Amino acid sequence: MGRRLFNSLNISATKTEKLKLDGMMVVPMFDGTDDSDYLYHVVHESYFSKVKPKCPYCGATHTDEKKIRERKYKDILPGSTSKDNVIDLIFHQRYFKCQKCGHVFGEDSFFAENKCRYTNRLSDLLAEGTLTRTYEQVCKEFGVPSSKTSVGIIMRRRLNTRLREVPTLMTPETLIVVIAHYYSYYCPLIFGIYDDSIRFIDILRDSSQSEYMAFFSLLERDKVKSIFIDPDEQLSYAASLSFPNADILMSEECILRVVRDSFKEIIRKEGARCLITNRYHIMCQDKKYLRNSDRMRLECVLNRRHRLHAAYDAYQAFLPMLDNGFSIDALNQWRESLFSYLQEYCSEDSNDPLTEFDELKYVVELYQAHINAYTQLNFRLPNSVRTKISAFLDALDEMPFCIFDVLHARILLNAAPEIIYEGETEYRAGIMIDSLVKKMREISKQIRSEKESMSYEHE
Repeated sequence: MGRRLFNSLNISATKTEKLKLDGMMVVPMFDGTDDSDYLYHVVHESYFSKVKPKCPYCGATHTDEKKIRERKYKDILPGSTSKDNVIDLIFHQRYFKCQKCGHVFGEDSFFAENKCRYTNRLSDLLAEGTLTRTYEQVCKEFGVPSSKTSVGIIMRRRLNTRLREVPTLMTPETLIVVIAHYYSYYCPLIFGIYDDSIRFIDILRDSSQSEYMAFFSLLERDKVKSIFIDPDEQLSYAASLSFPNADILMSEECILRVVRDSFKEIIRKEGARCLITNRYHIMCQDKKYLRNSDRMRLECVLNRRHRLHAAYDAYQAFLPMLDNGFSIDALNQWRESLFSYLQEYCSEDSNDPLTEFDELKYVVELYQAHINAYTQLNFRLPNSVRTKISAFLDALDEMPFCIFDVLHARILLNAAPEIIYEGETEYRAGIMIDSLVKKMREISKQIRSEKESMSYEHE
């Protein structure tokens, strides 16, 4: 067992009062290492009594003290936001063994999350700053090390704390699930339609069936009437299990993204080093909306890249098709027409099939029932839905890299959700996309400017 260093006469009343951690006592070290105002050794108040904690596994009261370990944290004195009041907190944590079930457990460290190097009150300050700035810069300003193992913990804690303060999510009649690619992640985005207005609800950690099911379980099963999905077997299966009475659909918005992503792959291969700023945006835009200067630069590029030219014309022909008769037959006819575009610009000897667009073939074959179910409805998703989802995806693509927990908190906590009343009950109904996209772009700009400043400091 760890050696006991303290008795009740050692308690530092002055430091205990300054620390203000309920149930924790500040004690001095015999070697004088705590003379500094920035070093606090703490123990539970039960350290000085014969009271033993109950076993958290079986509830038995017969437990034996086995060892004591030092746990080191960075803390900040209560009521402060200055690095001048950041301290080193050393918790002398006792471990006990239950005589009944044999489990070994430690004393409760209620003031800090498990495996986090900061106390909760300091981590909340770090997390709040990291919502709009770089984690490294926020830690630097508080004079604490930027622990990579702690950043996810503090952001999850901040998110969970804030979500407990807002009303319950109102279940929309219509859900839209879009799988976004963010660096190495495939993150499902959840949107809901409330009163003909699309709003952002959440972003999931991954596209596994268990992740979908966990989110869907938060919604009222009978209220969801339709779900628009992306081509993902796990999503399709989870949606049908969670909402057996809802229509599972695939809209033209999803089909457009499938084709656009295929076209972007061709641009990446064939359009490298072309002198067009924001070439993906320019080439994927309907050409009738292009400025004359962009149109002229694009024409020069396409005249030298025949395969890209063929793909561009095919893509431009695809765009109005979605508005003028979206159907399985129309999609198949467009795919069959791809070879004619190649013939127009490439010689027979250099024909290179536009195989990147084969993704559409697989989607149509695997999700034909979902596409047909949508085309047989009496309504279509408004064009504003397509525009807002595209704007959100563009803003997400601009966000500097961060781990998922940081991204999750930055997206959900930087714009207020809409509040809806049903009778006397208050609900939240997602976040208006326009305000969220604006905030995401502000965050991206702020983080990039901080990173540039940090790089200059190292030179």
